[in-house]
Amino acid sequence: AYPLSSLSLSVVEARGNSKNFFKVEVIKKVLQLPCYFIAYFYGIIPFLCSYVVFAFLATFINVRFVKFELEISILSTIKYLSRYFFVCLAIVAIIEFVNGKIETGIPLLTCIIEALSFIALYLGIHYSFKSKGMQYAFALIKKQHD
Repeated sequence: AYPLSSLSLSVVEARGNSKNFFKVEVIKKVLQLPCYFIAYFYGIIPFLCSYVVFAFLATFINVRFVKFELEISILSTIKYLSRYFFVCLAIVAIIEFVNGKIETGIPLLTCIIEALSFIALYLGIHYSFKSKGMQYAFALIKKQHD
């Protein structure tokens, strides 16, 4: 959701409403600040959990801001984002299940395998369902090579 949310905000910024864009960014930075305190006092895992919560909150703030600026309904935006969210959630569940069955003993190798598995599953699912985003990405890649 972050790239789509960021792109939406860039469109709003490009329309010239930098004052409101700045306000939204300040609000998000203030809301992000507790994540760093959590990291300092509790460690990396609680930090990552708090950052995921912050990321969802920031996405909804962005969606609300974009709704006011571009007159796009919040429900349609959430419906669009939920497709990608549930695909990612399913992939993470699959990878965690497989990771529990296969133990390499080398954390870096495990991380690389998980990242490559995620990328392969994500691209494979979107390619097999012929998602508009994937079709657009392939069209851009093809256009650059022509």
